[in-house]
Amino acid sequence: MSKTIWIVVSLLMLVACSSTTPKWSLTAPKDTATTFITTGSGPNLKSAKADALQQLSNRLIVNVTNTTSTYNEKTTNGTVLQSIKSLGQLNSEQFSFVGNQVLSSETINNQTYVLIEVNKASVFTPIQNYLTLQITPLIDLQKTDQQIIANGLLLWPQLNTAEQYIELLHVYGEDQFSLKSELAQFKNLFMSLISEAELSIQIGSDSGSERLGLAPLLQKEFQTLLTKKQSAKHKIKMIIVGPTVSSYKKAPFFATSITAEQVITINDEQVLRRPISSFEFGLQEVQVLTEASASFFNQLALSQQQ
Repeated sequence: MSKTIWIVVSLLMLVACSSTTPKWSLTAPKDTATTFITTGSGPNLKSAKADALQQLSNRLIVNVTNTTSTYNEKTTNGTVLQSIKSLGQLNSEQFSFVGNQVLSSETINNQTYVLIEVNKASVFTPIQNYLTLQITPLIDLQKTDQQIIANGLLLWPQLNTAEQYIELLHVYGEDQFSLKSELAQFKNLFMSLISEAELSIQIGSDSGSERLGLAPLLQKEFQTLLTKKQSAKHKIKMIIVGPTVSSYKKAPFFATSITAEQVITINDEQVLRRPISSFEFGLQEVQVLTEASASFFNQLALSQQQ
């Protein structure tokens, strides 16, 4: 008798569940060759779509959470920003999800459920652009040892991120240029060279460094490379000239400019010198400073060579 009761209860629960959510929201979505399929829910269609894209973003970035801190931010136009913490700030790699299409939607008990497809190219293209523009130029093995060391130091703040993004492309068969192998070779060579080197970081006495908290951030970012070596083959110095932080106010706008130079010397020979600058303006003073700082750290971490 008790077994019969449990069967009846189970059937009632299944009926109840089926009456409160669409069938397609109860099973894991199956992607196609060219699209991702994702589901979401919310109090209205707009929030349900945002939730669906959030779920897709979470599913995709699971491969980049092992060694970096990730955050997600929804925007009003349905875009999801995936953010990666580097140098204490947030570098946003945008998953635009352009051209997403609602396949089905249902509203049950004031809750809206959506089934959405997203073109895979809209996800992978920004990542491929990031790797092509920021990473590929740095991992050229046809360089001198000094250039490889300098490039390796530029790459270091984004190395884990690059590895995980490449792995994501590799999993989905989008690593068309063997970046995984090329980055692995460069990393091995760089680590071999840096093991025979002693690195120090020098930051200018400008008040901007203290205002931005630059020294502790750099010390933390490169801490595994800063060990002292008595018989070092190479003496490397990473020098930050500045940064200078300038603020302006002309009602109703606020503006902040941050400028600096990054210099790398090996055995007292300069092998790299590049300017870093950011400028932001807006109506909120604190927000302007925050955005200018984030832009500055993005450039420092992403190693844009100029």
